[in-house]
Formats: sequence, structure tokens, C-alpha cells
Amino acid sequence: MKKTIFPVVLICALFSFFGCSYKAHVPSTSAPVAEIRSDKQMDYSASYYIGDEISNLNKQITPSSYVCSAHTFPLSVSQGLQNSIIKVLEGTFKSVNRSSTTTPSAEDGKYKFIFSLDSFNPSLRFATGFWEASIFARSELIMKVKVVDKDGKEVVRTTISGDGAADSSGHCGDGAQVLADATQKSIKRVLENFVYKVINSDYLAKK
Repeated sequence: MKKTIFPVVLICALFSFFGCSYKAHVPSTSAPVAEIRSDKQMDYSASYYIGDEISNLNKQITPSSYVCSAHTFPLSVSQGLQNSIIKVLEGTFKSVNRSSTTTPSAEDGKYKFIFSLDSFNPSLRFATGFWEASIFARSELIMKVKVVDKDGKEVVRTTISGDGAADSSGHCGDGAQVLADATQKSIKRVLENFVYKVINSDYLAKK
């Protein structure tokens, strides 16, 4: 009997010690498209280049609190962020094409947008509650944007940032959704700032 119980106890202890992994997937958002002024929608094509730091933007998050600290939260950001960028550009130009290089070419259209990552700082924290834990997540995203015309001349270079926060209550695994919500909010805010600073500005020619 003791030989049967011992492996079961050992397995439970190992799972308790190493914790679990809860994946947080961040969906894209089209909300910033609503901020594009109608007089800034262009009847010509453009292209975009997204840097490797954004294309591979995934992080493994460990809670900053002691509560649920044994668990990890792999945060998948790249696809949601890239699709959100594309939605804003498609809401602005007649057509957009992805480019594999930062060098302008005849196929790129009137402007090329070059996006690169400056920094990304997500965090997750749990606090002990009566029945469930309180969950808090924050996300800070900063990107660099450069726009060049078809001749390679720099039109604008700027930095855009966005913060997001979310909270809820639940068990350790529920932290994945809260983390994803906070990160999506930071993407929404950073692309709204992109619209305000670049798309709705006077940097881009109407024709």
C-alpha cells in the first residue's frame, strides 16, 4: 500500500512545486481605425515593414507577487499587434502591401511605414482574497515609427507609446486573460497615438 501511495504523493508535490503554464493570447483590435479622420483617408497605396522584434514579440511572464508565483504565463503578442497595425493602415489607404525590407521600391506605393519595437513591459500580480485572488495586470508598449516616401526621403520619425491595465478576481489560471486584456489595451492606445501623431497629421500628402 505504501509503495502505491508514494509515487502519487511525489507527483502531486512536483506539480505543486513547479506550477503550471497558462497561455495568454492577445487578439488584434480595430478600435483605433475609428480615430482616423475621414479627410485623412488616402486614395493611393502604401506599404509597411514590421521589424523582427515585433514579429517575434512573445514573453514569458512570472507574477511579481508571492501568490501564484509558481506559475508562468507565456504571453503571445506578435500576431495581435501586427494585425492591429495592418487594420489601421488598411483603414487609411486604398491598398497596403507588406514589405520584407526597409528599402523603398517601386512596388511600395507612395509611402512606406517602418515599425520597430522600443520596449514592452507587461506585469502581473495576484493578491489573496477571501474566496478568490484579486488579479492585476499592466502593460506598457513603446514603438518607433518611420515613414519614407517612394524616393526614400524621410517624411516623419516618431515614438508612440501606450499603457493598459486590467483587473479581475479568480484563480491563478485566470491571470492569463487579465494579462491579455491589459496588453490589448496598450496596443489600442499605442495605435490611437499613431493615428493622432502620424495619420491625422499634415505629414502625409492627400494626393
